[in-house]
Amino acid sequence: MRNGTEITNYVSLIRIGARAVAGLPLGGGALMEACGLVERAGMPSRYRLLATAREYTFLQNSEQLAATLAGRVGNPRVSPEPPLWPLLALLLLGWRDRLSVERVMERAVSLGIETEVERGLAIVAYLFPELHEWTADVPFRMPLWERTLAVPLAARKLAALTNMESSASAGPAVVRSSESLEETWQQIRWRVAGATCRGSSHVRSGLPNQDAIEYWASPDGDTAVMAVADGHGS
Repeated sequence: MRNGTEITNYVSLIRIGARAVAGLPLGGGALMEACGLVERAGMPSRYRLLATAREYTFLQNSEQLAATLAGRVGNPRVSPEPPLWPLLALLLLGWRDRLSVERVMERAVSLGIETEVERGLAIVAYLFPELHEWTADVPFRMPLWERTLAVPLAARKLAALTNMESSASAGPAVVRSSESLEETWQQIRWRVAGATCRGSSHVRSGLPNQDAIEYWASPDGDTAVMAVADGHGS
């Protein structure tokens, strides 16, 4: 597994690429330029950043592009390879002052992917806390347990990230890091329930992909259930 330091370096490369193109007109060409810059700066070829960006240049509307990418990042049934979170992060970091989160969500509703887009935006905002202010106007409908438990886990799994925490000064936080949650929640037990036929590792082993469910108990005795959706392998 890639270690946290390595992934943190890639997150930094994405920030550098976004800053470099922030003054350019928003469009497919500028996004591809940002991807090329990040790749030349050291992003591994396995991320296929530039090649993946080319596949989405047919989307001329920037809000539709953001909604489409966020919807795929937030859909556990979409393969995580090649990863789309770096492309979505570049788009939002580089042009969030020209992108309307309200119009992005309107596109999501029209496409019927509102839930997935909410989750995708929350995941990227977890990895890039500076996006919290931009996503603050999203009327998140996901329950608190999903925002505070499942989203951080999904973000860390997608990015293989183990040491990324949100900055308290970056605006209203959509999620908190799992380290802070460990101070207030006691892990009770882990079980695996449900089954589908997705997930490459399970296919290789001849087993169905399991939906993992983890139970946590709050100090007041209430229980929150965290479900780990299938489709991300491992």
